[in-house]
Amino acid sequence: MSSHTPRTTEGHRRGRPRAWREHLHRRRLLYAVLLSALIFTLSSFPLVIPRGAPYNDKVVHGLIYFLLGLTYLNVATVSFTRRGLGRMLLALLAVVLFGVLDEWHQSFVPGRVADKWDVLADTVGGFAALLAALLLPRPQTT
Repeated sequence: MSSHTPRTTEGHRRGRPRAWREHLHRRRLLYAVLLSALIFTLSSFPLVIPRGAPYNDKVVHGLIYFLLGLTYLNVATVSFTRRGLGRMLLALLAVVLFGVLDEWHQSFVPGRVADKWDVLADTVGGFAALLAALLLPRPQTT
């Protein structure tokens, strides 16, 4: 039997134990890494669009990087209720940097091209995510 007793007040913030916050942070980081890896993997293949299929490349970029912006912001914030400007700018910078690196990566993939307008669409999507995070109501803490 262990003589170690868990401390009930140390490591708590807003009623959550430190271990829970660390677990939550690791989960948030995992989501961001998985989405980044998915984007990178999908952009490693030539793009094949059937004739006559409606497809707007920039809308797709914006939507995907909107999700990426939310996941990066989620990693950058300690909780859903703390969204400082510095953390938002850090998340946006990460989205833009990832978009630039992904377009550079695509320049080496046969059937793909690097496009500055794709980077702009990525940036707009990431910015829209941060704007949504600012404008949407925040969860109430008790």
